[in-house]
Amino acid sequence: MMSKIENITNSILEEAEKKAAEILHNAHKRKEDLLAENKNAAVEESELIISKSTAQVETIIDGIITENQRIYRDKVLAAKQSLLNTIFTKAADRFSNINEAMLIKRFENYLETNNPPTSLIIKIPINCPEV
Repeated sequence: MMSKIENITNSILEEAEKKAAEILHNAHKRKEDLLAENKNAAVEESELIISKSTAQVETIIDGIITENQRIYRDKVLAAKQSLLNTIFTKAADRFSNINEAMLIKRFENYLETNNPPTSLIIKIPINCPEV
């Protein structure tokens, strides 16, 4: 009878060991599945963070480029304005120092030595002869 009880006990122990091994196997498999899911979720989240960061960096770079272009344009415009101011100042100085009688004499001399245009607009060349 003892042998039957031992056989039943051994059978129950074998079955329990098989069940325990199956439970351990399922637990390890579930652990691996959860790790894989977590890894995939982490990879997706990191890719999303990288994508957002890249977009932000591109926006910042575009802003910096736009600002530098504006600064460059402003400097070019300021240089052009300075040049125009210099030219107009020199022209105003030259015209303010012109002797009116001499200017009229030069104009009359030019008209006498050149064929005057028939229109009302008369173009006076830069190298107009002196009186």
